[in-house]
Amino acid sequence: YYAKVFNIARSEDCVARGRFYDLQYANHDNPGYDVHRQYAFFRNLGRDVLLIIANFDGEDKEVSLNVPKEAWNFVGVTSRRRHIENLLTGQWDFFDHDITKPMTYTVPAYGAVVLKIQGT
Repeated sequence: YYAKVFNIARSEDCVARGRFYDLQYANHDNPGYDVHRQYAFFRNLGRDVLLIIANFDGEDKEVSLNVPKEAWNFVGVTSRRRHIENLLTGQWDFFDHDITKPMTYTVPAYGAVVLKIQGT
């Protein structure tokens, strides 16, 4: 697992040099997100956008994440139809999300999802 995390840190420029957008403030009153056990943020550099959701709980968690419109604008995601890749699992999916509603992901115990949003 940690080898994959280090590889992402080495291979994705936006991790080391990108802009940071913290999503904690948008989730303090969110019952589907434990601000004491989950942490979510964006990193972006140019057209590269990563959404990282970490889970510091001993159990897998279905995390509901509020992402405000200004966060999407900050990272340059202006429409809802995108391809996403989970860089830890290599799985691709089609992102067709109503950006006015929470996103839901299952995050493994003491793990994370690292989503690369394509086509921004």
